[in-house]
Amino acid sequence: MQTRLSGSALLVAITTALPLFAQTPATEPEPAPPPEPSSPVAPEAVESPASPAVPSEPSPVPAPEPAAAPTVPPPVAESVEPAPLPSIEPPEAKEAPAPKKWKRFTIASEDGAHKLDVRGLVHVDARFFPNGDHRNTFLVRRARPSIDATVYKYFEFRILPDFAGSRASLLDAYVNFHVIDAVQLRVGKGKVPVGLERLQPISDPTFIELAFPTALVPNRDVGVQLHGSLLDGAIDWALGLYNGVPNGQSGETDANDSKDYVGRVFAHPFRPLGVDALKDFGIGFAANFGDQAGPLPQYRTAGQNTFFQYASTASAAGERTILSPQAYYYVGPIGVLGEYVHVSERVTDGTQTETVRHQAFQVMGSVAIGGKPSFKSVSPDEPFDPEEGGFGALELAGRYTEIRFDSDTFESGLADSSSAARRASAWAIGANWYFAPKVRLQLNYERTTFRDGDAEGNRPAESLLVSRVQVAF
Repeated sequence: MQTRLSGSALLVAITTALPLFAQTPATEPEPAPPPEPSSPVAPEAVESPASPAVPSEPSPVPAPEPAAAPTVPPPVAESVEPAPLPSIEPPEAKEAPAPKKWKRFTIASEDGAHKLDVRGLVHVDARFFPNGDHRNTFLVRRARPSIDATVYKYFEFRILPDFAGSRASLLDAYVNFHVIDAVQLRVGKGKVPVGLERLQPISDPTFIELAFPTALVPNRDVGVQLHGSLLDGAIDWALGLYNGVPNGQSGETDANDSKDYVGRVFAHPFRPLGVDALKDFGIGFAANFGDQAGPLPQYRTAGQNTFFQYASTASAAGERTILSPQAYYYVGPIGVLGEYVHVSERVTDGTQTETVRHQAFQVMGSVAIGGKPSFKSVSPDEPFDPEEGGFGALELAGRYTEIRFDSDTFESGLADSSSAARRASAWAIGANWYFAPKVRLQLNYERTTFRDGDAEGNRPAESLLVSRVQVAF
């Protein structure tokens, strides 16, 4: 038996089914709500297949008013959130420019195996004696171009001449075989590793002229040296074999067949602890043993005036031993440096021979403003640059130094107290303006007093006002 739907019933069924097909397939359609009671005419229900069709024509039904499309709630699982508005980020704040750091210029090969540094140093001094007892003068104290190079990665060499006074002299000429930092081999002419202040590059000491202990240690000599740095710089060591030179002097040949044996160890004991306030505390000890023969040195003040010399008949005649404990400490803007030197040496005048003992020490303190001090000079926070507002750094310093000569030197006739002082003591104050780490303007005042050294008793005190312009690169 076929089931038939009336025309109006079919129309109602289609109208009801269309919104259901429009729903999202993944969402289960909800049942249509029942017709509201106020509707004048209810649409016919769809007959079930089991219901018999009505044979008679239904009475005409007025056309129903267009029904509002049923409201279909949005699928729960696919709720759409409103798109977020684009965020407007504030412009990034510009960082303050980092302080300008000027570096040395270097020529290097692409693989780094070869490197050439061309450097230079000029010291121009103005030396004045307020008491008027010595000559005031301007002078070029040092004029030193230098070449530092590395070839084939492991071989370093240095050549350093000096042309001050319109005289050429060779200060350094050595080769350093450097495979590892811990053990290196240096051969040639260079600084003997004894005095603390002597081992500073001449561009770095706080005061214009070096203190008295430096006058008692060798300067530059020819020889061979094993040296190195251990534990990331916690320990520096050196062992050397040299020709041997008089105290405070330099040389290129030996006056006898004997050689000098040199040893030094300098430690930064707190560096492995990683404590920043203690990393620049250093303490060390150096020693020099050997035989000397030939002329003996003279000793000068900061104003380069001789205040001690041996008798003209005296000369070195055998063993010489130099011992030097030394230390420094740099923390924040403060720096302190001290060293002591004791020399025991055999001296003869042809008729008698004596072992004389001399000693010297210095204590130096400084404070830096606008920079960080270290054993390697002061590094300004901002190099001098008016266009960028950089001022450089200012350092204020004070020093006391003293040297004493053995009384046996005078009693044996090896020196005459009427022309050679038994003791010299000097205190100094200084101000240094660092335009860059190696470029500075210095002003020192130093006063030196003496015991003996004059036919009438004590040698007159020396007052020195000295300034220096230093340019190094």
